[in-house]
Amino acid sequence: QEWSAHGSMLVHPSNVYVGLKLAKSYLRQGEAIRLSAIAADLDGKAVLGRKLSVESARLETEQKGAEWIDKEVDQASCELDSAEEPRPCELATKGAGLYRVRATVVDEFGRKNQTESDVYVYGDTEKDRDLKSEAVTIVPDKKEYAQGDTAELLVMSPIAPAEALLTLERAGVVRERRFRITKTTETVQVKLDGDFQPGATVHIHVVGSAVREDAQNRADASLPRRPAYGQ
Repeated sequence: QEWSAHGSMLVHPSNVYVGLKLAKSYLRQGEAIRLSAIAADLDGKAVLGRKLSVESARLETEQKGAEWIDKEVDQASCELDSAEEPRPCELATKGAGLYRVRATVVDEFGRKNQTESDVYVYGDTEKDRDLKSEAVTIVPDKKEYAQGDTAELLVMSPIAPAEALLTLERAGVVRERRFRITKTTETVQVKLDGDFQPGATVHIHVVGSAVREDAQNRADASLPRRPAYGQ
């Protein structure tokens, strides 16, 4: 006879974790990233007097050989001492795009622990290769809403200008709204004044035209624009 058994275990990188909370999930270009940070032990209790290093950087994707890598630019940072309550921090933004916020804490044995979060900064000059071609990305300003709230949505479109159709769905299409997109990043507000509990889904479809690429896969504005759509 043969008997076997197996088990699993959780291995913590250090005795201390650092928590991050962003004030907003997206910002306008030039607006500061506002956040709060706290250190906690493995039981979730606040750890006082730990150095918290918080930094942010805008991600630019560049090609090296056959691979695409993320390059960090427009960096900012702040140093905090952990306390019983979360400590505030503000990080400046410059160009538009995707920013990565990273917080680091070190325990008494010199072991590092990191927490990361992303925030979108929109404007007229964003370069975001994470926004897939012909795909529309929607970022809500909050994770949860109450009945009667107005949701503000950041819409990142692969094409602009474009005609857009927003549908609010719950067990079928509840509401439709048509609007025009003039830039690749726009904000749109949706009033949640119907019976949307426990939740609803937003879809946005866009149609328009985009710049054609030349034989070297580079955008060429001198060529006739091509039809394009996204969803």
